[in-house]
Amino acid sequence: MAIYSVPALVAGLLLHVLPAAGANPAAYGLLDVTQRPYGADPTGKRDSTAAIQQAVNDARDRRMITWFPPGVYLVSDSIIASQETKSGVRPPLHRRDDFPCILWGGTHGGRAVIRLKDHAPGFGDAGKPKPVIYFISIKPDGEPDNPNISFNQMIVSLDVDLGKGNAGAIGVDHQGAQGSVTEDVHVKAEGAFAGFRGTLGSGGGVSHISVEGGRYGLYLAGLGKLKQYAGSQPSPVISYVDLTGQTELSILSDVRGPLTLVGASITGPGIRVASTRAEFNGALNLIDSVIRLRGRDTAIAANRPVYLENVYIEGAERLVEIEGGATLEGGPGWLRVAEYAAGPSPLYPVWIEGRKQVAPWEVVRPGAPPADYRLRHA
Repeated sequence: MAIYSVPALVAGLLLHVLPAAGANPAAYGLLDVTQRPYGADPTGKRDSTAAIQQAVNDARDRRMITWFPPGVYLVSDSIIASQETKSGVRPPLHRRDDFPCILWGGTHGGRAVIRLKDHAPGFGDAGKPKPVIYFISIKPDGEPDNPNISFNQMIVSLDVDLGKGNAGAIGVDHQGAQGSVTEDVHVKAEGAFAGFRGTLGSGGGVSHISVEGGRYGLYLAGLGKLKQYAGSQPSPVISYVDLTGQTELSILSDVRGPLTLVGASITGPGIRVASTRAEFNGALNLIDSVIRLRGRDTAIAANRPVYLENVYIEGAERLVEIEGGATLEGGPGWLRVAEYAAGPSPLYPVWIEGRKQVAPWEVVRPGAPPADYRLRHA
């Protein structure tokens, strides 16, 4: 089941009505990046970085949605979606969460795509990753604030192409909390660092995203200006995610609370849970999902508890390998993990109907995924 907020649903209805009505986008609270005074180029021929950045800033300050009609928008630097606390402004009026950045792509007649220029300056170093779309909360002094107060910020139906020669590029960096949304966003990341850095929790939601290529599909760990933080706010849920052809890991996870993935489709290397936080952080729940392992021996490696339900795994010598704990062996062909639960030490026992057991709980049988294995999460 996809996760929506009320603002997302309302804006979504407006976007479906708008093209048919032929009305002025501003009448619907939409700031069109292609219109004056911005003039972003939807043909992808002219650099639109400055135009888009100004549109994002103005839409935020006017409490509007930054709207991208279908087309390709060429950029050469990060688009900063910053939620800011203005000097001299005090709650409860004009709080920062009343001024979110909402980036929305039109879907009638095609998709809206932000395309990073090939060999863009600042994006070529894999040791210094840099996002193309960067959501962040900013203090009055201009320094990054804790992402737990990045509220109501959204990116919906807007795709990202990381171009060529951009080994340090990240498609979307969006780590936030209540009311924040990443939905229907797809990243082409061949030769780049990652599709997504960070994810949403504490009442934020992520659904229907995908990444093609990249070293990582989802890099859910602190990085850059947010290096001191985990890769999410507490208890993130990601629904209906497709990850294909990554070279390092499909998912690297160091999150707050447990990470829950439902309806995931992974073709490539596996998942690595490498939590550096307190013991109650970092567990992995994987439900109604498929892993077609390519290029690695282990589908899921973790230093925190792992719970699986109705997960199909192909081509893994080891289905789950838990640091300091048991290994769930795999084998050739498809295996269906009907249910599995295990932790890395006696500190993480398995509880079944109120009874504690230290040994893993596992129910594994041969079986390939049916076509509708994740249909209920669509």
